[in-house]
Amino acid sequence: MFFFPIGCLALALFVLLLPLLFIFIFFNVTTFSFEKLGISPEVALIILISTLFGSLVNIPLTKRTVQQASVTFGWFRIPVRRESGLAIN
Repeated sequence: MFFFPIGCLALALFVLLLPLLFIFIFFNVTTFSFEKLGISPEVALIILISTLFGSLVNIPLTKRTVQQASVTFGWFRIPVRRESGLAIN
């Protein structure tokens, strides 16, 4: 007898749709919480999306470069040059 792999197909479909389910629940909970604050769901969704896209932008303020040359047992090592930056997100 030949059986169609319905169980495997259902499992694959579930695994593929699970991330969409989490995203959908996240957006619904977020818009519901904004609605409780008195903000309409459309404006809440616009605020949420603009916040998510705005977090991708970093405004650099300053950079610091530090060079360290260390002496170990009378031998000079190659100086390590490190740079760190300060930015506003």
